[in-house]
Amino acid sequence: MLLLLSAASASLHEQHPLVPAGTAPQPAWDREPNARCDHPVTDVVTDAPNADACAKACTSRPSCVAAVHNGTCILHDVCTILRPAGGSVALFRPSQMVPAGGPAAVQWQHPVVMVICSFQKPMDWLQSQEMAPMLANVDLAVYAKGNKTFDDVSALSKNLRFFKRVPNFGLSGGSREPYIYFDFLLDFYENLPSSAVLFSQDDESEWLRLLNADALRTPDASFAEMNQGSCECDFMHEDFFAPDVYFWWSWVTWYDEAFFGWKHAATKERPESIEWPQRAAFAVSTSRIRRRSTAFYEKSRSLTRVEGLHAGLPTLSWSNAFERLWFHIFDAQNNLNETAAVKADAFDWGSNAPTPSFTAAQLAHRDAVLLGLSPAEVRRRVIAARK
Repeated sequence: MLLLLSAASASLHEQHPLVPAGTAPQPAWDREPNARCDHPVTDVVTDAPNADACAKACTSRPSCVAAVHNGTCILHDVCTILRPAGGSVALFRPSQMVPAGGPAAVQWQHPVVMVICSFQKPMDWLQSQEMAPMLANVDLAVYAKGNKTFDDVSALSKNLRFFKRVPNFGLSGGSREPYIYFDFLLDFYENLPSSAVLFSQDDESEWLRLLNADALRTPDASFAEMNQGSCECDFMHEDFFAPDVYFWWSWVTWYDEAFFGWKHAATKERPESIEWPQRAAFAVSTSRIRRRSTAFYEKSRSLTRVEGLHAGLPTLSWSNAFERLWFHIFDAQNNLNETAAVKADAFDWGSNAPTPSFTAAQLAHRDAVLLGLSPAEVRRRVIAARK
């Protein structure tokens, strides 16, 4: 049990909404359709005729973290998810979660929730005197990636309403923060806060603009749109979005066409502009979130945790691409409606699409962005590489 309480803990129960009021069911296993694990088989279970029985077989073994069922139940101690040729289902052990009843048991105390994607870092800064006034008007939901165990999550913050420890999916941890953001959207689609969600990674500096936002003081009248003016974020403006120039061109344009039916007309000679929230820290209203279907978020999440789902491209590439797609996903102008194909079971992932090759300008763009250079310096290096 994650949260150890003594018989004399009634006062803690009154103060901290994380403590469940009664016994609640454990969360269901996480599932990824049409996927398999790229690791040695730990065991094969012959008496597990369906996915639920296969998950139960894995639960009974302490080292088992994933199971794959496709007529046969295969257990794994480690799992990097790959897209298979057949129709198997990959299942993942229930994560460390508080409250035990999962997202449906959460009762938000404020109209705004901040979601933190954490990876192996201490989070004692949440209790600092500097942070206390900033956190006064928000609830917290922490998703911790990796194998760091939190023995008493209630100690993280009195405003913590939900905690979930999730696998660090992807080669080299490639799923990063987009997986967590989509996971939250799916976990809480039916139980979102009344006003807005603030998304952030676990770097304290990324919180400062979000938590100092004037919108937090009057949240019901704010966060109406998701754009450069209301995202409460530092955003990047790049005016060289074009093939053979912009490194993430292939990812962004494929996603825009497959998910929105948007075919970009930019050329190397006539580039478009693209804007995106830096460091994946931004605010979005609940109404914006609900414009998309759960199928939309499920398929987007799959790109961030299944290796090579589209054109053999790794999850790490998609993590970087999604930073550039948040304004498209939450679309303040209501121009981008999800395609009918997104809701279909037989969605075309474009598995035969060629893996892109890159020009000198695209590689210069990637390197400059990953170095954290200023927008002006990024642009200067791209232009220099084109000559």
